[in-house]
This record gives sequence, structure tokens and C-alpha cells, in this order.
Amino acid sequence: SSGINAEYGVASGEIFIMPLVILQLFTGQSGSILTPLVYYQFLMLRYMSRRNPYVRNAFTELRMATVQLVYKPACPGIIRNIVMKVIAFIERLSPMAYQQTS
Repeated sequence: SSGINAEYGVASGEIFIMPLVILQLFTGQSGSILTPLVYYQFLMLRYMSRRNPYVRNAFTELRMATVQLVYKPACPGIIRNIVMKVIAFIERLSPMAYQQTS
């Protein structure tokens, strides 16, 4: 349905804003060091939401697509290692997902 596609679009947008916020911090365009910290907290709340799994699913899909891309033979090994280390770092920052009970 178009509503679900819109939710995934919003979730992806929310994820892609974080690197931009960090880039703005390093270029001096961000007003404060608090901006990335507050946005990180916002993303974590969205990630942990039980009612809205779209951000969590978007993170998973993004990770899977990235891993698939870097494991292609055309990708240089050094790029693969860097990307996999970045993925591992991001996974350490992510909160534990809630356990779904049936």
C-alpha cells in the first residue's frame, strides 16, 4: 500500500539525516554539539518503537544492501573492511531490540 511505502520513505529519510547532521557539525554549520546527540536519541526512540517498526526495518534493509554491495568481487578489499567496521560500530551504538512474545 502507498501508506506503507510512505512510512518506509520517512524512515529512510530519518536515517539519512544523521550523517548530514554529523557532517554539519564538522563543517561548522550545526548550531551545537547537542544537535547530533539529540538526533541520535530521536533515532533510537524511533528504532525501539513497538508500534512503528519502519525505522528498525529500514536499518536492517540498508545494512543488508550495503553488505551485499561490498561483497561483490568488484569492490576493493580495503573498502569492504572499512564499510564492515563502520557497520559494526553502528550496530554497537544501536539499542537492543525488544523481544516479541507470542
